[in-house]
Amino acid sequence: MATAPARFGWVLAGGASSRMGTDKAKLPWGDTDVLGHAVAVLSRSGVGRVLVSGRPGHSDAIPDDEPNLGPLGGLVTLARHCPDGAAWIIAVDAPQVSPADLHALAADGTQQACCFEGFPMPMWLRLDAHARATLAAASRHPEAARRSLRAWQTEIGTLRLPCTEARAARLRGANTPGEWAALRA
Repeated sequence: MATAPARFGWVLAGGASSRMGTDKAKLPWGDTDVLGHAVAVLSRSGVGRVLVSGRPGHSDAIPDDEPNLGPLGGLVTLARHCPDGAAWIIAVDAPQVSPADLHALAADGTQQACCFEGFPMPMWLRLDAHARATLAAASRHPEAARRSLRAWQTEIGTLRLPCTEARAARLRGANTPGEWAALRA
């Protein structure tokens, strides 16, 4: 079974960071910040191009076309600006995601998307007309609960791979100062 590695890397970094109280993308991580680290992880994974959603001023950023939709809005925006192909998508607030985690999501090309059980991110996505259409429909859905990343992933039949405890510890993000302190510990 041949794998389908990603052509693109997408970092979802358009959130308001209201629960953190400071811009999560600018939190220090190693010798950079978490945004720089996320871009580096995707680059080391072998993608041809890394794009960042919601970061005006960043060299590879695309401002969110769909504000106030969370990760779904970032996906809608990035899908409008990329040609068809596979993408690995990570959230800026989960800096322990590794290239190995991303490669574990590489798919055989038969499913639309793949993530780990219990974690909508990171995700492998086959971007095509169907993905774009379902993203657009989800972003306009009249029910707020259906305008979410998890609802969209269910709609398109995302494959959810089993997740070990060690991997789950790496995939957890940080949305509050307490979560950030725990992640750094």
